[in-house]
Amino acid sequence: MKRIKISLFATAALCVCLVKPAASQRAPANAPNAARADTKQSAAVPETIVVTARRRAERLQKVPISITVFSQAQLNNRNVTETTDLTTYTPDLSANQRFGAEDSTFAIRGFTQELRTEPSVAVYFADVAAPHGGPSVTAGDGTGPGSFFDLQNVQVLKGPQGTLFGRNTTGGAVLLVPQKPTSEYGGYIEASYGNYDMKRLQGVVNIPFSDTLRFRGGFDTLSRDGDLINTSGIGPTHLDNRAYFSGRASLVWDVTEDIENYTIVSGTRSQDYGSIPQLFACNPNPSVNTAIFAEMCRNQLKVQGSNPYDVQNSLPSPINQISQWQLIDTTTWHAGDDLTIRNIASYAQLETLLREDNFGTNWHIPSALNIGTASIPLPPYLVGQPIAYSEVNGPPGIPLTDQSTYTDELQFQGNLDGGRLTWQTGGYFEKSEPLAPTGAASRYLLGCTDFAAMQCFDPLGQLGGSYEGGYLTGTNNITYENEGIYGQATYALTDQLKLTGGLRYTWNSVNASNDAEDYLFPHPATAASPPIFALCDNELITVSEVNAYIAKGIHSIAQECTQSFSEDSKAPTWLIDLEYSPIANEMLYAKYARGYRQGSLDIAAPPGYNAFGPEHVDSYEIGSKTTLTGPIRGIFDITAFYNNFNNQQLQYGAYINPASPYVGGGPTTAIVNAGTSRIWGFEAEASLLLFEGFRLDMSYAYLNTLLESIKPVVFQQPFVGVPTSAVGEPLTFSPKNKIVLTPTYTLPIDPDHGQVAIGATYVLQSSQNVTTGSPYGSIGGYGLLNLNLNWTSVERAPVDLSFFATNVLNRKYVVFVPGVYDGLGFEPRQLGEPQMFGARLRYRFGL
Repeated sequence: MKRIKISLFATAALCVCLVKPAASQRAPANAPNAARADTKQSAAVPETIVVTARRRAERLQKVPISITVFSQAQLNNRNVTETTDLTTYTPDLSANQRFGAEDSTFAIRGFTQELRTEPSVAVYFADVAAPHGGPSVTAGDGTGPGSFFDLQNVQVLKGPQGTLFGRNTTGGAVLLVPQKPTSEYGGYIEASYGNYDMKRLQGVVNIPFSDTLRFRGGFDTLSRDGDLINTSGIGPTHLDNRAYFSGRASLVWDVTEDIENYTIVSGTRSQDYGSIPQLFACNPNPSVNTAIFAEMCRNQLKVQGSNPYDVQNSLPSPINQISQWQLIDTTTWHAGDDLTIRNIASYAQLETLLREDNFGTNWHIPSALNIGTASIPLPPYLVGQPIAYSEVNGPPGIPLTDQSTYTDELQFQGNLDGGRLTWQTGGYFEKSEPLAPTGAASRYLLGCTDFAAMQCFDPLGQLGGSYEGGYLTGTNNITYENEGIYGQATYALTDQLKLTGGLRYTWNSVNASNDAEDYLFPHPATAASPPIFALCDNELITVSEVNAYIAKGIHSIAQECTQSFSEDSKAPTWLIDLEYSPIANEMLYAKYARGYRQGSLDIAAPPGYNAFGPEHVDSYEIGSKTTLTGPIRGIFDITAFYNNFNNQQLQYGAYINPASPYVGGGPTTAIVNAGTSRIWGFEAEASLLLFEGFRLDMSYAYLNTLLESIKPVVFQQPFVGVPTSAVGEPLTFSPKNKIVLTPTYTLPIDPDHGQVAIGATYVLQSSQNVTTGSPYGSIGGYGLLNLNLNWTSVERAPVDLSFFATNVLNRKYVVFVPGVYDGLGFEPRQLGEPQMFGARLRYRFGL
């Protein structure tokens, strides 16, 4: 493998060795005029869409992959600004919103990324995988704030794409293709305003410095108030707000006639109050162990408020902060008519901070505990004491994530046999490592007057003379290293029949260390106090042992808590595809692919479950792609698929057994290779110009998933494991039906007045499972109506005016529940965004 690493740096020297005076400028491939294209709201011809799903520019209708593509104009019309917006409009694409919209991750066809796993749907920007996040919560690995501006398009690839792409995944890939600098001067400045005091400003400029040097720069900044109403009086009055700035600069240099260097520098900073779930259901028949939780839940609902967006925050200064910058350098050498060599190198840094209430539980100890018909009064000094079930925070001065990611990919592409054989091969290297110590601090079942100083109170411990609450704090680091070699070729057996084969071998390594302590607090006590006992988070000792240590004057057994973990995995992945074109505008294909998602580490899991292995999928797919050129122009594509999913990485909730004599450790999760599933379904997409000025985009996805088996898993005391999926049930985040209809009509008005297009999108999605262990684990389906109106070149001026509205009917719909109703006696939920509306004004210059 050392040879592979060395080869990945080869083309950096290649440019230096082969530079010669430029004789002429090679026209940059796939570099449409962005400023002009964005103003054409309905003029794009669907059948000419160009994609890079196979790492080369091809027409969408010639690529044997199920793909959904959105241009920048379509993203604007649908008001797509973040991950969850994209999932609304894409068949078989969902989002896991456990930590809110900004930290959500993609799921495709039932392949989901759970906490502390590698992505099942990889995100690429300019052919580079998204930077790795840290080990604590889902961060990185996705589309962060400010990702959806000045793009050529977004391509959603469904099914395993591990042959050609850097990271092996089981679900698919999302490609963000930025606008490339062009040879024309121009740009735009755009301002938006909407409800919730939404303010957005964008600007882009394209400057050709010379025939061989072209520059493009832009920015996107947005702020708006939160839609969640905090009724606790603690912290900000609204949560789930937005406040980000994103900037990007790119430079294309034609070093010679045959060598091009393309450099992109981008950065984003987002800082807001984050999002918390709304507590909404209390178990009327809790167990003895969860009765007090259910009672505090009922008391909170009495004061929380009746609005579906009312929440109770318990932290005085919640924060969700994301800072990221990235450098991407792509060197392309056209070594001959039949050979192209490309090197793609990148370096990125990602830092995150997070302080939030995991379950929205701003509780206070009640005056009595009601179990059935019995009412048990509680000690007066406990009544009214604040408590939250679980909160995530960070040690003072230590971020949750502070990670660097370096990647380098060397590609060779070419043609043989007069163009009948097209091939590509290459190698990939990726290393992600911490820049500084990172960590998290969290309290569970404690009331704290000063979190940072650990001045806390264990009110539930007072009731039973035990230690029910704890203060967990620790630092950790994690390093990822991925290497791969690949090759793929397509051979035209006849003019109508093509055969494609691809093979990749991937090596993955994950190494981590974790230093975590669990602090316990005195009882009986009537006020917040410093901790009296500390142990390693992985210690398993009884209450009597703790008391014996304290009686001897020993207040800590956390002498050396550092643990080290590692997980190595490797596997081949492959692809076999047969394409048949009986006529010029029709393509049929059949494909078999082997998918793989690497194993990784869960440093916060219960003992014995800190490492988990890779998962595999065998994917079978048939499809057709039809281009219509008659009176009705457009495209119509249909795909059917079947997947065998093995060694599936399933998430288990790990809760402390209240009846256990052990103390130490708080509620957590674990990933276990325990599942076997089958997945099948079909998708149909069409984009049709039905008559002059009227375009109809529509899609339908049917998805049938089933978890066939789960291996028995027993956690070590005091943990009780509860899987988030159930045998015989559909997989999470896999709605059975989803329909998206988008008609757009361009009014037949005099061109001197400009162009006016009216569009609407209706999305209908059926119910889906998001967890088990709760009667609310299946969230209901919903229908959303979005509207847009675009007036371009207003009265022949370089001015465009747009109006947009999302969730016009103001539907209240649930997007996530954690599934703790049976295990803890209460249930919180995350809601989708309410009605949003606003207007955009753009001024274009140049061209």
